[in-house]
Amino acid sequence: MYKESCREMLRVWKRRFPILALGIRVAKEKIEPVVVATAALHNLAIIMKDPQPAINNEIEAAVEFINNFDIVPVPVGGQDASNNRTRLLLINYFQDLL
Repeated sequence: MYKESCREMLRVWKRRFPILALGIRVAKEKIEPVVVATAALHNLAIIMKDPQPAINNEIEAAVEFINNFDIVPVPVGGQDASNNRTRLLLINYFQDLL
């Protein structure tokens, strides 16, 4: 029961902020502040009884399209093994939330 309610909350959060579902394309240092800001705004929307966002078929199709591909690490100049490992951990963590 708890797991399903968490999944539903994540689905609503991602509908409210599609950047979370489609992928965050910002500098690594800005990812955490973006996620925290969306979480704070999501909680504020709940407190203010903002209606849940409707399902946007275009965004749902884009998310489905993205999820049908395996994520392959692309080497970036100057990136060491530790950075690559962290990147893969983040990708896998957020992929599991979709």
